[in-house]
Amino acid sequence: MNGQVWLRRLWVLGGLLGVALAIYLSLRPHPQHMVRVGRESGHFEHFLAYTLLMFWWCQGLGERGARAFVWAGLVVLASGLEVAQLFTPDRTFELADIAVGGIAAATGWLLAPPRTPNLIGLGQRLLRPAPGA
Repeated sequence: MNGQVWLRRLWVLGGLLGVALAIYLSLRPHPQHMVRVGRESGHFEHFLAYTLLMFWWCQGLGERGARAFVWAGLVVLASGLEVAQLFTPDRTFELADIAVGGIAAATGWLLAPPRTPNLIGLGQRLLRPAPGA
């Protein structure tokens, strides 16, 4: 398997781990000692997580339709996790978190290539064999 295929598979695995981490952190009971940035609601953490997830997944997706599908998937994920929090100890449903997830995913889309370097493309160029090698 060449380096480019390996890098793309590793990138997808990293994205799946990011989604799994978002699910875990959204549904675990709040530790009493957790330090929050900003207000108690955790909107900053939601914004950061969904911005990073969208930015990550956009690295391998150039088509607008594919990116729109990922954006919608992240909004569905945020919505589903908020509903699941109704049944999770020490968690509450917040409609604002769904809105923050959608806005954050849109922000990640705006920050993604072509406005910023494509990290997968950069990695693939670095892993490309030298001419004549």
